[in-house]
Parts: sequence; structure tokens; C-alpha cells
Amino acid sequence: MVNKHVQNYLKGLAEEINGKYTEYSGDTVIVTLPLEDGRYQNVKGYITPRGDGIMLEFRSKICKLSEIPDVNPLEFLEMNREFCYAKIMCEEGYLEVAASTKYELCTYDQVRYMIFEVAQTADNLEKKLTGVDVY
Repeated sequence: MVNKHVQNYLKGLAEEINGKYTEYSGDTVIVTLPLEDGRYQNVKGYITPRGDGIMLEFRSKICKLSEIPDVNPLEFLEMNREFCYAKIMCEEGYLEVAASTKYELCTYDQVRYMIFEVAQTADNLEKKLTGVDVY
């Protein structure tokens, strides 16, 4: 990640919640968040240029699209309006949950809310659609 202050915040958050923080590459980290019922969810954090600025983005996989051939995509579009930051999307053959904000405008409270919303939404859908805890 470009600026270490978000990395340091995410490291501290992972420690606080008994999660795991992994520096994946120079611009990507993974935070594994413990959730209810002994489940976990991995959330990747990125700082990336997009549009007219630098964005902070969190993403978490739900499942491969090929695992859920009978699901109606309209259902996911309708679910998107229920979230504050999260949105359900498709990327490289996977159904994912993502959230983003302008990097220079984000606060630590916002980062915390975003990462938990992404993790919980992805885990709820993973459990509902597949019944397993893979991601």
C-alpha cells in the first residue's frame, strides 16, 4: 500500500480482533477476520489509482460463478442497495464483495466499517450459496 498509516491501522485491527494480517505485495494486504460460528473471511485491501484519484478498496471472494449456475444475478443487484459501502460484483470468474472510497478522504472508523461490511456480507453469501467456509 502506498501509505503506511492504513497498513498500520489494519495490523492493529487484526491484532485487536484476533485476526491475521498478511502483507501480500507492495500494494496489497490481506486481513483475515474471525466471524460468528468459528467462520473466517479473507479481505484483500488495495490502494489503487482509479478515475481522478487514489482509491482504497477492500475485496472478498464469495465463490466461483460456476458453483452457482442457477442463481439470478438480478438478486445481487437488488441486494447492493442494502449496503452502505459494499457492492456485489463479478471479477475473473468469481462472485465477490467490494467496497471503495477515496483514499485521502477515508477515516479509520470508515476503514473499520468497510472491511467488516465486506467480510460479513461475503461470508453470509458464501454460507448461503455454498454452505462452506473457503474464503
